[in-house]
Amino acid sequence: MTAPILAHDEDEQALRSAARSFLAAHSPISDLRRLRDEPGSAGMCPVVWKKMAELDWLGLAVDEHQGGSGAGYFQQGIIFEELGRALVLSPLLAVAEALPCLDGSHGTPVAPQLASVLAGTTIVCLAHRESAHYIPELVATTARATDSGFVLSGRKQFVAYAGLADELIISARLSGQPRDRNGLGLFVVDSAARGLEVEPLRLIDSTPRAHVRLDDVHVGASALIAQNVTAADLLDRCHDVATALQAAEMLGSLSAALELTVTHLKNRVQFEAIIGTFQALQHRAARMLIAQELATSAVRAALRSLDGSDLDGTAVDVSVAKVTVNEAFSLIAREGVQMHGGMGMTDEADIGLYLKRSQTAAALGGDSGYHRRRIARHKLPQDSAPA
Repeated sequence: MTAPILAHDEDEQALRSAARSFLAAHSPISDLRRLRDEPGSAGMCPVVWKKMAELDWLGLAVDEHQGGSGAGYFQQGIIFEELGRALVLSPLLAVAEALPCLDGSHGTPVAPQLASVLAGTTIVCLAHRESAHYIPELVATTARATDSGFVLSGRKQFVAYAGLADELIISARLSGQPRDRNGLGLFVVDSAARGLEVEPLRLIDSTPRAHVRLDDVHVGASALIAQNVTAADLLDRCHDVATALQAAEMLGSLSAALELTVTHLKNRVQFEAIIGTFQALQHRAARMLIAQELATSAVRAALRSLDGSDLDGTAVDVSVAKVTVNEAFSLIAREGVQMHGGMGMTDEADIGLYLKRSQTAAALGGDSGYHRRRIARHKLPQDSAPA
């Protein structure tokens, strides 16, 4: 098997440079504080969102025949790295997670709203998680068949950008028990549907999430876009896409946090010396650099794997990337705050914003414990894998 190419070629370097320049001009890190502190803020800048769509950032991994550019997830990961560097608040990750349900690439019909989603005029998000701890196979929300369609009842938790979504893709159980892969259904539901209630909330890093309650929500038969094992496989794909792209975003954040810390070490004077000359701090900075390099390789390998066809291999690569980037980001953010000293604890210091992002991102899409168990399930014989 040929090893994947993880280095960026000239075109990919140009994409990175263009994305970084765009975000520096239109969405600097100061925007995070503004969106955080602005009363009634929706958690994104509509003008920046429109420009992202015009740059085709939404459709990078969507086939050209469906209105995308067909560049793949490896290139889209570059965009997410740059978003992470600037701690940009946008629904791009939420939309990317939902796109496999809409673009017809995994056995479901092409959704009529795909073009408007890629144009940035319609926001569609996946509402699947139901537990405080990440247990994606647990679906207790029910879909009861009627003469005209279905009635959905249940509750979804921590849905990204649900407060801004025009439509939600809801996972619900048509039959079976909460943990069964068979008997699942995926439904496209208008966010204004009667009986659907969205409870907005903010995480400690200011990213918007919401709990979604469905109280006898009536939908037509055409709302069902996938069912049974097809729905379960599609949810697995959405999870891998969202986790790999989130890992890329975290890689960008931890790289920026490391750069901030190294710059501080090179300029901060204490005890009549630049603190970067202290050997103990040099050793700690070297450890941070090693963690960043490991995370870079793991994340890029996962993105390459997403563009391939080995589903089991992709699941393992994605989980390895999430574990690696979780640990690297946590180390670099914590060390960064410590090396900044007392000023690192103030809101004016950007390093604290990266620390908050590291804490929330590590838990979303599955913490390190979840992904280690997922790796074991795929790598070990079924009868010896941990539950």
